Amino acid sequence: MTHPTPPSWARRALFGALALALPLPLAAQDTHPETMSARQKAAIELDRITPADVAHWGVHPEEMAWIDDLDVPGVHITYLLAEPRGEPFVFRLKFPDGYAVASHSHARRRLVTVLEGTYEIGFGDVANRDKTVAWPAGSYFVIPAGVHHFAWTRGPTVVQVVGTGDMEFDWLTNE
Repeated sequence: MTHPTPPSWARRALFGALALALPLPLAAQDTHPETMSARQKAAIELDRITPADVAHWGVHPEEMAWIDDLDVPGVHITYLLAEPRGEPFVFRLKFPDGYAVASHSHARRRLVTVLEGTYEIGFGDVANRDKTVAWPAGSYFVIPAGVHHFAWTRGPTVVQVVGTGDMEFDWLTNE
């Protein structure tokens, strides 16, 4: 599956965020480009960001393009940040009430935030609703790499998924 590539401003936003999150002591700041660290260079890039840049760094809800998810029939998806393999991605999935997700795994871990509804998730090769944990709106959890998991939704449910690498699913066929 191919996904849209974010423009260069998204990469600038990442460097800017790193510069804010990891400030350097004033004495450690070197102004010679050949000896500057990536963090120092990111801080300089942050000084070049304009208000017009900031206005284009995100997506308002009304601008999100929800499409049918080809990997999960009956579910809608919107890509907020997607790069070819190996880069970070952020997408949201919109599930109907009572939707069951068969057991599957991913090559890399997934960071999941429940935005609406309740997402019940369990771990194992065979989906068993008695072995799930309910995560209501506002919850956050991690799905480890290579671990088979399954889910159900209570009420219309929206989750946001963050990860890196391939976005594909490894579905189990024994259900």
